[in-house]
Amino acid sequence: MFFGGVSGSSIADISSTGPIMIPMMVEKGYDRPFATALTVASSVQGIIIPPSHNMVIYSMVAGGVSVAQLFLAGYIPGVMLGVSLGVTCFIIALKRKYPREKRPPLRRSLRIIADGLLSMFAAVIIVVGIAAGVFTATEASAVAVVYAMFLGFVVYRELTLKDLWQVLLDSVRTTGVVLFLIGCASAFGWMMTYLQIPAKVMGAFLGLTNSPVLILLMVNVLLLILGCVMDLSPLIVITTPVLLPVVMAVGMSPVTFGIVLMLNLGSG
Repeated sequence: MFFGGVSGSSIADISSTGPIMIPMMVEKGYDRPFATALTVASSVQGIIIPPSHNMVIYSMVAGGVSVAQLFLAGYIPGVMLGVSLGVTCFIIALKRKYPREKRPPLRRSLRIIADGLLSMFAAVIIVVGIAAGVFTATEASAVAVVYAMFLGFVVYRELTLKDLWQVLLDSVRTTGVVLFLIGCASAFGWMMTYLQIPAKVMGAFLGLTNSPVLILLMVNVLLLILGCVMDLSPLIVITTPVLLPVVMAVGMSPVTFGIVLMLNLGSG
């Protein structure tokens, strides 16, 4: 749950934690299918826990939905998912009699928590800064980058000037991909509007049923199926201009739809 707020991506979550956590759990006595399923299932909530770059992409595609509102809207369902999954795992662990780790000494525990809180404070800067109106999304990310550099160079001393060039290259590559997606999304959205595709899709849904519940259920199922066969970011670009008018017509707000959209696509 906490790592997902840093990565903002299910695939990144699994790719980063899976190779480390799954072998560790198996070595400690957990079943490999359980360890794998847990890693995959727990990656989904990271998409909606701020700061999530997918929320920024959705905000742009949806015509400027507030990033701050999206961040705040993702917290409660994201934490609820994380806590529910934790309780479920606890019950399964008791039932299957999985081994327990010895509790580390208090002093060591406090040191581990302090180290973790320092890193996680970058996410706090972004979310609180945007929600409180202190920063824009761009300014918050810049401040968080400066803070992360301070931790890497001064506090943890794991970064060197030699590493900085590769960090900059990776950042430019990632940012370039996102900007390219947003640029394509703008053109795609204009084309969709010009061809009146959202109106036709809305008419097709309303032609099947007038029930808002059934329409929203069909939208959920459609997103879940699409999430099985395509990556998240392109799907946000493709589905938002088509489905957002449909759900708004039956009373769902763009902010709520953003959370529903990402959670369904991530699950798929």
